[in-house]
Amino acid sequence: MAVETKYTYDFTGRLARGKDLSQEIAATSIPIAVERIDRLGDSLDVVMKDVLIAGDVTILDAAVAAHTGIAPPIPVDRVKIVHTEVEELTLLIHGFSGLATLNDVTNIDYTLTEAREIEGASLFVYDHTPGDKVDIEFWEPTGPSLVKQYGCDVTIPPSGELAEIRGDETSAIPSGFIMRIVYTSVGTTGNQPRVGCNVRWQH
Repeated sequence: MAVETKYTYDFTGRLARGKDLSQEIAATSIPIAVERIDRLGDSLDVVMKDVLIAGDVTILDAAVAAHTGIAPPIPVDRVKIVHTEVEELTLLIHGFSGLATLNDVTNIDYTLTEAREIEGASLFVYDHTPGDKVDIEFWEPTGPSLVKQYGCDVTIPPSGELAEIRGDETSAIPSGFIMRIVYTSVGTTGNQPRVGCNVRWQH
């Protein structure tokens, strides 16, 4: 009969990303799966689905020691769409990101340096809590006043990845205007949610 077993590590001054660490452990030769990873203060618990043999404990120790706690980069890419009737149109996918405060509402802003025709946006969230929500907004900076909103209190799915959020039509946003991720966190413990946004615009 399998017995959940906890392995505790001192993480004083270290970052930890439970989802990433679970994947890193799963990529080793350890045959036992991770049940969960808990962080409380400077202590990190790796809970395995069963007891590990001595050799596997050594492998686990090495995987935890190698864990950086740094999230993978937000994917940024450039694609081309050819309009057969008129001309070639390039869509630029631009990424920006930030950290959200636990149990609070955080604004993560990006200021457009050129006028853009916005096509839509996708979100990637790491270390979120079930019930976290997000809006994507565009603000005129001198008012300031809200000029466009994509989504309203959209719930972050368990995967942390939101498919593209789009308005009814392409939005012309002037230079200097602010694109804002409004992130509402309901979590009270653990890592701060890291929020990334890929915005699609005509270039």
